[in-house]
Amino acid sequence: MTPSLRGRILVGSIFWTIGMIFMASAAFSKVMDLHHGMGFNLGLHAWLQAPLTLLTAALCMVLGVLQVRRGLAPVDNLRSRLAGLHQGQGGYIDGDYPGEIQPLVNDLNTLLEHRERAVQRAVAKAGDLAHGLKTPLTILAQEADRANAAGQTEIADAIRQQVDRMRRQVDYHLAHARAAASGAASGARCSIRESADGLTRALLRLHAERGIAIDVRVS
Repeated sequence: MTPSLRGRILVGSIFWTIGMIFMASAAFSKVMDLHHGMGFNLGLHAWLQAPLTLLTAALCMVLGVLQVRRGLAPVDNLRSRLAGLHQGQGGYIDGDYPGEIQPLVNDLNTLLEHRERAVQRAVAKAGDLAHGLKTPLTILAQEADRANAAGQTEIADAIRQQVDRMRRQVDYHLAHARAAASGAASGARCSIRESADGLTRALLRLHAERGIAIDVRVS
């Protein structure tokens, strides 16, 4: 079981306070010796005792600082895990945290899980919609070919133009859905070359009438 964050900070504060008390005691004893003008023997005894007191005070204060830093370490760990999530490293926050932080970690993991499920549902719906539109678009393209074969070239060109526009819209929205899914996936990674090629194809379809050319260079 991970020690309590509050307990660690409390222990560190106690060590620090004890160190301060020892430090103040040594300083007070020295001031009193100087004030009363004690002899060489008592002064020598005070000088021999002072280093031990100061050493004890310094040790307690260092232990206090280390204990407080150790108590705050889970907070720094949580911050680094959140930064990793922002960069796509993992899909949830793992690790063992003190009782004061663990409920927050649990709530964050629940929120991340809910978000990932929502994105997966949206991507699945987008995929179903795209597959559902493929058959009607194919049929319309075939009707355009029949119209062109029958000499109705204007109607055939109009149908093809609309079919191409609908296909570009489908590809465009599917690309957005896949991009959102890859951002929510746990530790998502992808090939830069494949992503660039897919984006190039989508842009060429979206702007086919402009006759643009895209040169992809991935080193």
